[in-house]
Amino acid sequence: MAPRNFKHTQSEVNALIAYILKLDDEAKVCLECTGRYYEPRASWLHDAGIFVSAVNPLLIKNFGGDSIREAKTDKKDAIKIARYTLGKWNNLKEYTNTDEVRNQLKTMKHQFEFYIEQRTAMKNNLIAILDKTYPGVNNFFDSLARKGVSQKWMDFAYIFWHVDIVRSMSLEEFSSSYKGWCKANGYNFSQTKAKEVYDASLDLIAVLPMNEITQILVQRVIDTLNATSQTVEAFRLKMDEIASTLPEYPVVIDMYGVCRTLGPQLIAEIGATMTAINSVFYVREKVRC
Repeated sequence: MAPRNFKHTQSEVNALIAYILKLDDEAKVCLECTGRYYEPRASWLHDAGIFVSAVNPLLIKNFGGDSIREAKTDKKDAIKIARYTLGKWNNLKEYTNTDEVRNQLKTMKHQFEFYIEQRTAMKNNLIAILDKTYPGVNNFFDSLARKGVSQKWMDFAYIFWHVDIVRSMSLEEFSSSYKGWCKANGYNFSQTKAKEVYDASLDLIAVLPMNEITQILVQRVIDTLNATSQTVEAFRLKMDEIASTLPEYPVVIDMYGVCRTLGPQLIAEIGATMTAINSVFYVREKVRC
């Protein structure tokens, strides 16, 4: 049968699927898994009931002793991949829905890392702004973020966004206001802490004035930071949910020092290889025992 060229569009891929299904002999499709370029084709072909194998380009490059990247042309690359497919015909690993899950997990992991970086930048930006309205307020409390989102000093700065808000009160007035804020936000009230914050505030110097513009500036930055933190937490929980459906999840989570945040990230980057590696170590330890 004469070779045909198919463009990388949905209609052309559907035509390719119909072309393959009409073949009399057994047919297998082999793709280089470079970046995300191959994923839609692999998924469409797999869903059509065609055997698909996504192979690391390095394996194809080293097959037969020559390089797929020397004298590069699409035709020579296709011939190289075809030779690899025929040579490994009985040992090709089939692309499965599990691979699709891993691809989604890896994509989410990259977004998770992106928003982590954004959150760090936003937090540094907030501290820089507060240094002009309430210097050192981020050091007043050392509590961890609640549910991975807000921190006590940020919640405090949202209401007491300028040091003059505190200094305009007496200690008794601030203590009462601080107590009400603690109750409203679910924090434990401490009179000692109230006095500590009040005394520290009396000696601070603000650069920006206490007006509506400054209030909007501080509170909008905190709102944006909290929204980003919520996105990070949502991704973290969803990554664990997705990873838990993969066969290697119990093995990876059971590894020393791996938690439900790190585990899905390891699976996203290394995938099923983690299971194979850990299984080897497990067998070795059993033999030693």
